[in-house]
Amino acid sequence: MLSKAPKGKNGMTKPVKLNAQEEWIVKYLKGSHEWISPTAIGQAYGGNYNSSSAWASPKCKRLVEKKLLKRNAKGHYKLVNPGKPIKKKVTEVKKPIKYCGLCYKCVHLRSIPGDAHSRCNNFSAKAIGPTGIRSGWFSHPLNFDPVWLTFCDGFSDDPKKNKPEQKLSPLAELLAILC
Repeated sequence: MLSKAPKGKNGMTKPVKLNAQEEWIVKYLKGSHEWISPTAIGQAYGGNYNSSSAWASPKCKRLVEKKLLKRNAKGHYKLVNPGKPIKKKVTEVKKPIKYCGLCYKCVHLRSIPGDAHSRCNNFSAKAIGPTGIRSGWFSHPLNFDPVWLTFCDGFSDDPKKNKPEQKLSPLAELLAILC
């Protein structure tokens, strides 16, 4: 995703590459002239109070490095030019999944023999479960408890999108069981 950074010394703008989450943050802050905390940004994206700042802070810091956001002494952020729209290619921004039980309806969910935890067959999916990670219950995609899922960009309930079974090496299978 490309966006335009603020004008440099020579008056020219350089294209800046943004991922979907950074693009969402820019879109969320657009038009706001107030300083917004990373916790508020993360909660607006769908995170809970305890993990939302940890999710949003590194992304906002990258946007400061890309000269799209400003950061104040309190660690709050706003757009460099909040009133001016940033020209960008229009693409669909994936919305976060806010319902942890949705994982049980996903076509990519697989069981682990002899374990109550699950495995995801969509290895390219980005899933977040901060509470489960801290407790050792969430090692996506090999071994995790779907109850702790707070975000996933790979969900699909369409059987046509089901990927062929991805075989793990025997060592990875063993690690999935032991984790």
